[in-house]
Parts: sequence; structure tokens; C-alpha cells
Amino acid sequence: FDTGRCELGCKDNFTSLDESGKCDACVDGLYGINCDKTCGQCISGKCERESGECKEGCQPGYYGEECQDKCMDTCYSCEDGNSCTKCNENDKYGVQCNQNCSIGCNENGGEAICTIDTGKCNNNCKEHFISTDEKETCDACKDGYYELNCNKECGHCQQKKCDRDNGTCSPCTEGFH
Repeated sequence: FDTGRCELGCKDNFTSLDESGKCDACVDGLYGINCDKTCGQCISGKCERESGECKEGCQPGYYGEECQDKCMDTCYSCEDGNSCTKCNENDKYGVQCNQNCSIGCNENGGEAICTIDTGKCNNNCKEHFISTDEKETCDACKDGYYELNCNKECGHCQQKKCDRDNGTCSPCTEGFH
């Protein structure tokens, strides 16, 4: 009687998933009735036999049910072709990952230094930086410091406030000019 077992092995592109020996599944990476269609960029390399759908998700840089659509080059992962969910570069943010995180954001152990939606620093501000807005972007120098990296101390300025670009006091403490 017929057991359905393939005594001579499976045809090309087919395999058996269990001890029965029945060649009723596609080898990894293929799908379709004849196992002749290539799966998209599935995270596991496997897709649904009938539909080609990637049930476990897509490899980085791809999206869609079959993971055949490529994200923009700036995206590590995306929901569609125009909206990144994670950026390739850790110091970028925005739906297209085309905005720079603040220079005042602390490093974050190899992860994104600011949130993709608002640019909020993920790991607080670097030394001598503060946030001047509710977004917590570490966009300004603390009183008493100036220059791009907030690494120079103001001179003898009243209330330790000076121009961020050049350190000019307005006004100076009494006895200085």
C-alpha cells in the first residue's frame, strides 16, 4: 500500500518536515505549489508555502508581508517606504532619518542617542549642556559655558551668562570689561 514516503528522496526544492519521509514541504527560502518561487528577505529565511508571507518579520532594511520592499537607505527598519522605525546611524532622527540629534546628547552604548520622533536625548545631556525646550534635546550650554561643545568657560560675566558663540559678556561683573 502507498505510504506517501519518497524512498528515493525528494525532488529538487522539496523536503520532508518530519520522520514520515513525505516530500510535502519546500526547502528554506522557497514557496509555491512547486516550491519554485523565492521568499523575500524574511528574518528566518523561511516563508509561508502558499503565500510567501514572512510570519517572523523582515530582515533589516525590508518591509511588507513578503519582505520584498526595500526601505530607504537611511532606515535600518521601516513601516513603509517613507517612514523609518529605526535609523541606520545612531545620531540621526526623523521619519526619514535625515535630521541630526543634538551635539549635546550623551552617547548611548551603540544605540540611538535620540528618539526617532522628536530628537529627545535617550541618555541625558553631556556635561555643560541643558535643554531649553520640552523636547529635552540638550540644545544649549549651561550658564557659564559657551562654544559649540559648551566646553569653554565664560569670563567674568554677571550671572555667569555669555554669548554661546563667542563668550561675550552682557554685562560684565563689576570691575571687569
